[in-house]
Amino acid sequence: MESQTTDLRPESWDLEKHLQEKLKPRNVFERARNFTVTLKTPIGLGSGFFLDDKGHIVTNRHVFEGDKKQIAAAGNVFDRETARLKQFKDNILSHAADLLAFEGLTGNTRLVQRLENRDMDGFLNAYKGLDRNDAAHKIHADRLESLIKDYRHRQEKLDSLARFLNDSKIRAENPPAYVTILLADNTPFEAKFVAKSPDHDLALFRLSGYKTPRPELGDIRRIPAGAPVYAIGSPLGLTQSVSEGIFSALRTDAKGAVIIQNTAKVNKGNSGGPLIDAQGRVLGVNTAKLMRPGVEGISFSIAIDTVIDAFKNELK
Repeated sequence: MESQTTDLRPESWDLEKHLQEKLKPRNVFERARNFTVTLKTPIGLGSGFFLDDKGHIVTNRHVFEGDKKQIAAAGNVFDRETARLKQFKDNILSHAADLLAFEGLTGNTRLVQRLENRDMDGFLNAYKGLDRNDAAHKIHADRLESLIKDYRHRQEKLDSLARFLNDSKIRAENPPAYVTILLADNTPFEAKFVAKSPDHDLALFRLSGYKTPRPELGDIRRIPAGAPVYAIGSPLGLTQSVSEGIFSALRTDAKGAVIIQNTAKVNKGNSGGPLIDAQGRVLGVNTAKLMRPGVEGISFSIAIDTVIDAFKNELK
Protein backbone atom coordinates (compact mmCIF):
# COMPACT_ATOMS: atom_id res chain seq x y z
CA MET A 1 0.00 0.00 0.00
CA GLU A 2 1.45 3.38 -1.03
CA SER A 3 2.12 5.72 1.87
CA GLN A 4 0.66 9.21 1.76
CA THR A 5 2.23 12.39 3.12
CA THR A 6 -0.13 14.91 4.66
CA ASP A 7 0.76 18.62 4.52
CA LEU A 8 -0.06 19.81 8.03
CA ARG A 9 0.85 23.42 7.41
CA PRO A 10 -2.01 25.90 7.87
CA GLU A 11 -3.36 27.68 4.82
CA SER A 12 -1.99 30.98 6.13
CA TRP A 13 1.53 29.75 5.37
CA ASP A 14 0.72 30.60 1.76
CA LEU A 15 0.93 34.34 2.32
CA GLU A 16 0.41 35.10 -1.34
CA LYS A 17 -2.98 33.38 -1.27
CA HIS A 18 -3.80 34.83 2.15
CA LEU A 19 -3.27 38.42 1.01
CA GLN A 20 -5.00 37.84 -2.30
CA GLU A 21 -8.13 36.56 -0.60
CA LYS A 22 -8.13 39.06 2.26
CA LEU A 23 -7.32 42.28 0.38
CA LYS A 24 -8.75 41.42 -3.05
CA PRO A 25 -6.51 43.79 -5.10
CA ARG A 26 -8.39 45.63 -7.88
CA ASN A 27 -5.50 47.01 -9.92
CA VAL A 28 -1.72 46.76 -10.39
CA PHE A 29 -1.02 49.14 -7.51
CA GLU A 30 -3.03 47.12 -5.04
CA ARG A 31 -1.37 43.95 -6.32
CA ALA A 32 2.01 45.62 -5.74
CA ARG A 33 0.85 46.38 -2.22
CA ASN A 34 0.76 42.64 -1.53
CA PHE A 35 4.49 42.15 -2.14
CA THR A 36 5.48 45.37 -0.34
CA VAL A 37 6.27 45.35 3.39
CA THR A 38 6.90 47.88 6.14
CA LEU A 39 10.04 47.30 8.21
CA LYS A 40 10.44 48.27 11.85
CA THR A 41 14.11 48.74 12.74
CA PRO A 42 15.89 50.12 15.82
CA ILE A 43 15.96 53.58 14.22
CA GLY A 44 12.46 53.76 12.77
CA LEU A 45 10.31 52.64 9.87
CA GLY A 46 11.30 51.77 6.34
CA SER A 47 9.97 49.82 3.40
CA GLY A 48 10.95 46.74 1.45
CA PHE A 49 9.47 44.13 -0.83
CA PHE A 50 9.59 40.42 -1.55
CA LEU A 51 11.88 39.45 -4.41
CA ASP A 52 10.65 35.87 -4.74
CA ASP A 53 8.21 33.36 -3.28
CA LYS A 54 10.89 32.07 -0.87
CA GLY A 55 10.58 35.06 1.46
CA HIS A 56 13.60 37.14 0.40
CA ILE A 57 13.03 40.82 1.15
CA VAL A 58 15.15 43.64 -0.24
CA THR A 59 15.43 47.03 1.42
CA ASN A 60 17.97 49.83 1.87
CA ARG A 61 20.90 49.49 4.24
CA HIS A 62 20.21 52.96 5.58
CA VAL A 63 16.82 51.76 6.87
CA PHE A 64 18.72 50.19 9.80
CA GLU A 65 22.16 51.82 9.55
CA GLY A 66 21.06 55.43 9.15
CA ASP A 67 21.54 57.83 6.28
CA LYS A 68 25.18 57.68 5.13
CA LYS A 69 25.24 61.31 3.97
CA GLN A 70 23.66 62.50 7.21
CA ILE A 71 26.22 60.55 9.24
CA ALA A 72 29.10 61.95 7.17
CA ALA A 73 27.75 65.48 7.62
CA ALA A 74 27.43 64.89 11.37
CA GLY A 75 31.05 63.69 11.43
CA ASN A 76 32.19 66.91 9.76
CA VAL A 77 30.20 68.97 12.26
CA PHE A 78 31.71 66.99 15.14
CA ASP A 79 35.28 67.62 13.95
CA ARG A 80 34.61 71.31 13.39
CA GLU A 81 32.84 71.86 16.72
CA THR A 82 35.48 69.88 18.63
CA ALA A 83 38.14 72.29 17.38
CA ARG A 84 35.94 75.28 18.19
CA LEU A 85 35.24 74.00 21.69
CA LYS A 86 38.94 73.54 22.38
CA GLN A 87 39.57 77.11 21.24
CA PHE A 88 36.71 78.33 23.42
CA LYS A 89 38.24 76.63 26.47
CA ASP A 90 41.61 78.16 25.66
CA ASN A 91 39.94 81.57 25.54
CA ILE A 92 38.24 81.01 28.91
CA LEU A 93 41.50 79.97 30.53
CA SER A 94 43.25 82.97 28.99
CA HIS A 95 40.51 85.19 30.38
CA ALA A 96 40.99 83.59 33.82
CA ALA A 97 44.74 84.28 33.64
CA ASP A 98 44.00 87.92 32.82
CA LEU A 99 41.78 88.11 35.91
CA LEU A 100 44.63 86.90 38.12
CA ALA A 101 46.92 89.56 36.73
CA PHE A 102 44.26 92.28 36.89
CA GLU A 103 43.42 91.53 40.54
CA GLY A 104 47.01 90.90 41.62
CA LEU A 105 46.45 87.22 42.32
CA THR A 106 49.33 85.69 40.36
CA GLY A 107 50.90 84.61 43.63
CA ASN A 108 47.87 82.55 44.66
CA THR A 109 49.22 78.99 44.27
CA ARG A 110 45.79 77.37 44.45
CA LEU A 111 44.43 79.43 41.56
CA VAL A 112 47.57 79.11 39.47
CA GLN A 113 47.68 75.32 39.82
CA ARG A 114 44.08 75.00 38.64
CA LEU A 115 44.88 77.09 35.60
CA GLU A 116 47.92 74.96 34.82
CA ASN A 117 45.70 71.84 35.08
CA ARG A 118 43.11 73.48 32.78
CA ASP A 119 40.56 72.89 35.55
CA MET A 120 37.96 75.56 34.83
CA ASP A 121 35.45 74.42 37.47
CA GLY A 122 38.11 74.15 40.15
CA PHE A 123 39.44 77.61 39.26
CA LEU A 124 35.94 79.11 39.35
CA ASN A 125 35.15 77.63 42.78
CA ALA A 126 38.44 78.84 44.22
CA TYR A 127 38.05 82.26 42.61
CA LYS A 128 34.49 82.70 43.90
CA GLY A 129 35.64 81.56 47.36
CA LEU A 130 38.16 84.37 47.73
CA ASP A 131 37.47 86.74 50.61
CA ARG A 132 36.95 89.80 48.42
CA ASN A 133 33.92 92.03 48.76
CA ASP A 134 34.59 94.50 45.96
CA ALA A 135 31.94 94.75 43.22
CA ALA A 136 34.43 94.20 40.38
CA HIS A 137 35.37 90.76 41.71
CA LYS A 138 31.70 89.76 41.86
CA ILE A 139 31.18 90.92 38.26
CA HIS A 140 34.28 89.03 37.09
CA ALA A 141 33.17 85.85 38.89
CA ASP A 142 29.67 86.01 37.37
CA ARG A 143 31.09 86.58 33.91
CA LEU A 144 33.50 83.66 34.27
CA GLU A 145 30.69 81.41 35.53
CA SER A 146 28.54 82.37 32.52
CA LEU A 147 31.35 81.48 30.11
CA ILE A 148 31.90 78.10 31.74
CA LYS A 149 28.15 77.32 31.65
CA ASP A 150 28.15 78.12 27.95
CA TYR A 151 31.13 75.81 27.50
CA ARG A 152 29.35 72.96 29.35
CA HIS A 153 26.25 73.44 27.21
CA ARG A 154 28.34 73.18 24.05
CA GLN A 155 30.12 70.13 25.46
CA GLU A 156 26.77 68.40 26.13
CA LYS A 157 25.70 68.95 22.52
CA LEU A 158 29.03 67.63 21.29
CA ASP A 159 28.75 64.56 23.55
CA SER A 160 25.29 63.87 22.12
CA LEU A 161 26.69 64.08 18.59
CA ALA A 162 29.53 61.74 19.57
CA ARG A 163 27.00 59.18 20.84
CA PHE A 164 25.06 59.45 17.58
CA LEU A 165 28.22 58.81 15.55
CA ASN A 166 29.26 55.90 17.77
CA ASP A 167 25.79 54.34 17.56
CA SER A 168 25.88 54.75 13.77
CA LYS A 169 29.22 52.96 13.60
CA ILE A 170 27.92 50.12 15.77
CA ARG A 171 24.80 49.75 13.59
CA ALA A 172 26.91 49.64 10.42
CA GLU A 173 29.18 46.96 11.87
CA ASN A 174 26.38 44.93 13.50
CA PRO A 175 23.22 44.63 11.39
CA PRO A 176 20.12 43.58 13.34
CA ALA A 177 19.70 39.79 13.38
CA TYR A 178 15.96 40.24 12.85
CA VAL A 179 13.59 43.05 11.95
CA THR A 180 9.83 43.17 12.29
CA ILE A 181 7.99 43.34 9.00
CA LEU A 182 4.33 44.21 8.46
CA LEU A 183 2.50 42.72 5.52
CA ALA A 184 -0.04 44.72 3.56
CA ASP A 185 -2.76 43.64 6.02
CA ASN A 186 -0.52 44.68 8.98
CA THR A 187 0.24 41.09 10.01
CA PRO A 188 3.64 41.18 11.78
CA PHE A 189 6.47 38.70 11.21
CA GLU A 190 10.15 38.53 12.11
CA ALA A 191 12.49 38.47 9.12
CA LYS A 192 16.11 37.35 9.49
CA PHE A 193 19.08 39.33 8.22
CA VAL A 194 20.78 37.60 5.28
CA ALA A 195 23.31 40.00 3.76
CA LYS A 196 24.07 43.59 2.86
CA SER A 197 25.80 44.88 -0.22
CA PRO A 198 29.25 46.37 0.46
CA ASP A 199 28.92 48.61 -2.59
CA HIS A 200 25.28 49.66 -2.70
CA ASP A 201 22.60 50.89 -0.31
CA LEU A 202 20.96 47.47 -0.25
CA ALA A 203 20.23 44.78 2.33
CA LEU A 204 18.53 41.40 2.17
CA PHE A 205 16.31 39.78 4.81
CA ARG A 206 14.28 36.57 4.67
CA LEU A 207 10.97 35.41 6.04
CA SER A 208 11.46 31.64 6.09
CA GLY A 209 8.80 28.95 5.99
CA TYR A 210 6.21 30.79 3.94
CA LYS A 211 5.25 31.09 0.32
CA THR A 212 5.39 34.82 -0.25
CA PRO A 213 4.06 37.14 -2.96
CA ARG A 214 6.56 37.78 -5.72
CA PRO A 215 6.66 40.64 -8.21
CA GLU A 216 7.13 40.55 -11.93
CA LEU A 217 10.38 42.30 -12.82
CA GLY A 218 10.52 44.94 -15.52
CA ASP A 219 13.17 45.60 -18.16
CA ILE A 220 14.72 48.93 -17.24
CA ARG A 221 16.48 49.18 -20.61
CA ARG A 222 13.17 49.44 -22.41
CA ILE A 223 11.63 52.29 -20.42
CA PRO A 224 11.12 55.39 -22.58
CA ALA A 225 11.71 58.86 -21.15
CA GLY A 226 8.48 60.25 -19.73
CA ALA A 227 6.96 56.86 -18.94
CA PRO A 228 4.93 56.87 -15.71
CA VAL A 229 6.50 55.23 -12.66
CA TYR A 230 5.20 54.76 -9.13
CA ALA A 231 6.90 54.56 -5.73
CA ILE A 232 5.23 52.38 -3.11
CA GLY A 233 6.07 52.34 0.58
CA SER A 234 5.38 53.80 4.00
CA PRO A 235 6.45 57.47 4.07
CA LEU A 236 6.15 58.93 7.57
CA GLY A 237 4.51 55.69 8.68
CA LEU A 238 1.66 55.98 6.15
CA THR A 239 1.72 52.37 4.99
CA GLN A 240 1.10 51.33 1.41
CA SER A 241 1.28 54.86 0.02
CA VAL A 242 1.65 55.38 -3.73
CA SER A 243 3.32 58.38 -5.36
CA GLU A 244 3.43 59.00 -9.10
CA GLY A 245 6.24 60.34 -11.27
CA ILE A 246 7.89 59.89 -14.62
CA PHE A 247 11.03 58.11 -15.69
CA SER A 248 13.82 60.54 -16.60
CA ALA A 249 17.02 58.62 -17.30
CA LEU A 250 19.33 55.80 -16.27
CA ARG A 251 22.50 56.83 -14.44
CA THR A 252 25.50 54.92 -13.10
CA ASP A 253 27.03 55.71 -9.72
CA ALA A 254 30.69 55.46 -8.70
CA LYS A 255 30.24 51.83 -7.60
CA GLY A 256 28.72 50.74 -10.89
CA ALA A 257 25.10 50.60 -9.75
CA VAL A 258 22.49 51.47 -12.37
CA ILE A 259 20.35 54.25 -10.95
CA ILE A 260 16.88 55.21 -12.17
CA GLN A 261 16.32 58.96 -12.08
CA ASN A 262 12.64 59.75 -11.75
CA THR A 263 10.19 62.22 -10.24
CA ALA A 264 8.14 59.96 -7.94
CA LYS A 265 8.18 61.39 -4.40
CA VAL A 266 10.52 59.53 -2.03
CA ASN A 267 10.14 60.57 1.60
CA LYS A 268 11.41 59.23 4.91
CA GLY A 269 9.86 55.81 5.41
CA ASN A 270 9.39 54.65 1.83
CA SER A 271 13.08 54.12 1.23
CA GLY A 272 13.53 50.48 0.28
CA GLY A 273 10.12 50.15 -1.33
CA PRO A 274 9.59 49.22 -4.98
CA LEU A 275 9.49 51.52 -7.98
CA ILE A 276 7.02 50.00 -10.45
CA ASP A 277 5.81 50.77 -13.96
CA ALA A 278 2.22 51.14 -15.14
CA GLN A 279 1.92 47.35 -15.49
CA GLY A 280 3.02 46.79 -11.87
CA ARG A 281 6.43 45.41 -12.79
CA VAL A 282 9.26 46.23 -10.39
CA LEU A 283 11.94 48.48 -11.86
CA GLY A 284 14.03 49.24 -8.81
CA VAL A 285 14.41 50.02 -5.09
CA ASN A 286 13.57 53.57 -4.01
CA THR A 287 16.57 54.94 -2.22
CA ALA A 288 16.99 58.72 -2.23
CA LYS A 289 15.66 62.14 -3.05
CA LEU A 290 17.98 64.96 -4.12
CA MET A 291 17.86 67.59 -1.38
CA ARG A 292 19.35 70.91 -2.41
CA PRO A 293 18.07 74.49 -2.30
CA GLY A 294 16.02 75.20 -5.40
CA VAL A 295 15.84 71.53 -6.46
CA GLU A 296 12.53 69.67 -6.56
CA GLY A 297 11.23 66.41 -7.92
CA ILE A 298 14.45 64.45 -8.45
CA SER A 299 14.43 60.97 -6.94
CA PHE A 300 16.63 57.94 -7.42
CA SER A 301 16.02 54.20 -7.34
CA ILE A 302 18.56 51.40 -7.59
CA ALA A 303 17.72 49.36 -10.71
CA ILE A 304 16.39 45.87 -10.07
CA ASP A 305 19.19 44.45 -12.26
CA THR A 306 21.73 45.78 -9.76
CA VAL A 307 19.73 44.33 -6.87
CA ILE A 308 19.61 40.84 -8.36
CA ASP A 309 23.31 40.97 -9.18
CA ALA A 310 24.23 42.18 -5.69
CA PHE A 311 22.51 39.19 -4.06
CA LYS A 312 22.93 36.56 -6.78
CA ASN A 313 24.56 34.10 -4.39
CA GLU A 314 21.95 34.49 -1.65
CA LEU A 315 19.01 34.20 -4.06
CA LYS A 316 20.09 30.86 -5.54
